[in-house]
Amino acid sequence: MRLYCRSWLLIWLVLSICLLLQAETSGLSFETEQLSFTLQDSLWYFEGDFGFFNSSPQKLKQTILFPVLEDSLQSRALHITVTAGEDNSLLPVYNIGPKGFCFALEMQPESFQIIRICYRQKLKAKQASYVLLTTLSWGKALAYGSYRVSLPQDVKLIRYPFGEPAVKQIDGKNVYYWEFYDFLPQGDFELAWDLIQID
Repeated sequence: MRLYCRSWLLIWLVLSICLLLQAETSGLSFETEQLSFTLQDSLWYFEGDFGFFNSSPQKLKQTILFPVLEDSLQSRALHITVTAGEDNSLLPVYNIGPKGFCFALEMQPESFQIIRICYRQKLKAKQASYVLLTTLSWGKALAYGSYRVSLPQDVKLIRYPFGEPAVKQIDGKNVYYWEFYDFLPQGDFELAWDLIQID
């Protein structure tokens, strides 16, 4: 089932590249991402801040494809919100489906803007995946990327995509953290966890 979903994500990647080639010629670039994932019961909460830069002297309007993996182990994205700027202006979200969704990005000339995306997914196993590889379709490394995972205190990560994380206990949760500069992902963000066995 996951192989089938991956093939659809490859198609999504091709569509993303087509749109992002248009974005590149228009002066739009993807610069930073700061992602946070939180497990609460069987729900997987996502919150991400994405930094975009419009280098053009013209106002920009661009459709952004945002892939979300749905398969037999995790649902499609639910309760999606996309906001922009310090006033958290809501952006239109459309074409919501099993492979993700689209949103409409508007930026002033020669400006940097943070877009915040939030959603949740229902999980049927002790694992979750987030699509990172579409970052490659922008044709450049991220200037900065950070990734944070918060799990209940009796749960620990047993599989993760990067090297050893920094780990802290914050507000009764086990928090795992990675950060990178000049970052190009080599794979998707795939996690698995289990209960901590207490003797």
